Amino acid sequence: MPELLTGHRDALAGLSKGLTRALALSTALVVGVLLAWPTLSSQAGLFSAEGPRVFFSNTTPGIALALAGVAAIAEEVLFRGVLLAHLRRKLHVHVAVALQAILFGLIHAGYGSMLHVAAATAFGALMGYLAHRHGLLPAILVHFVVNVAVLAAWAEQAALLGTAITLLTSLGLISWLLRDYRAPEATEAPEPEGTPA
Repeated sequence: MPELLTGHRDALAGLSKGLTRALALSTALVVGVLLAWPTLSSQAGLFSAEGPRVFFSNTTPGIALALAGVAAIAEEVLFRGVLLAHLRRKLHVHVAVALQAILFGLIHAGYGSMLHVAAATAFGALMGYLAHRHGLLPAILVHFVVNVAVLAAWAEQAALLGTAITLLTSLGLISWLLRDYRAPEATEAPEPEGTPA
């Protein structure tokens, strides 16, 4: 992001590439969540049938969206921003990504099954590589879209699923608009005529 503020000529083009990858990854993960949901919902823990009733009896879809966004930002900043950056200074990138992904998976153990831990670990690894290659913004966006899709499937909230699809469409549109952006190159002022060489 600092490059965007300083006008670096390839910053927006690089962001477009990251957002395009984020769009592809988000789409694949949302489809995967929706297809795998019958298996996930049969597992114990927060994804049991009682979970949505308890959660949505005390909140609204708007609050759920806000929570999805806060969780996405907080987890990406902590795991991919702070932890991965620290591990990268001491370890090879693959080891660093694996370690932060395992820790990310373990904090999701409260969902009640190893399937959830494994899924969160795999997701953490994908986000680790995405953040390493393209920065935190694409990883935060993917995480947010996936959180919204999970909430939509979990609570059977069509409005939230519509929001996830809108987010994917917006992500695609933004990455398309930025795809060929190039900041104007700095030009050197011509030397005045008659100046001795």
